[in-house]
Amino acid sequence: MNRKIYERLARKYGVTVDDIKRDMGEDVMAQNMTKDVTVPTVDEFINLVVNKIKNEIKNEEIERTAAEIEHFNNLADTPLKKLIMDLWVSYGNNILAEQNLLSEFKNKESDELYEYSFGLGLFLRNNILTEESEIYKIFKENGIHGRDDMSSVIISTWHTALQHQ
Repeated sequence: MNRKIYERLARKYGVTVDDIKRDMGEDVMAQNMTKDVTVPTVDEFINLVVNKIKNEIKNEEIERTAAEIEHFNNLADTPLKKLIMDLWVSYGNNILAEQNLLSEFKNKESDELYEYSFGLGLFLRNNILTEESEIYKIFKENGIHGRDDMSSVIISTWHTALQHQ
């Protein structure tokens, strides 16, 4: 895979693959001149860059979801918020109580709620947030389009409500 990247860069800049590898190695060495660190190979360098980009994307997604949740929580008593709390009565409380997770859920920090995205969140995405459902349509009207984001808002709203009980 890295070979293809080198070849594309070489074609783009009209140089050889060896030139690209050498230049990337020199850039890495220049950045590490003042550090007492072993210079990574070109493949290691590419992996470092790819991982950095992945982390930046992940952080942007977390910030975007947090902003959507904050925006939603500032909407006061909207029809969407009422539907979310109705879901709590119908599903959320029961699901967490059946699994003896209610106390654990209530005591989680807000930044730890991601732990519920595969269990509770998956249930919400597969059973509640269907395109035909009223709550799905209202979410979309409020600018929240992804089911992952929708389930995050629901879980966060339930958590916030439990904190104020």
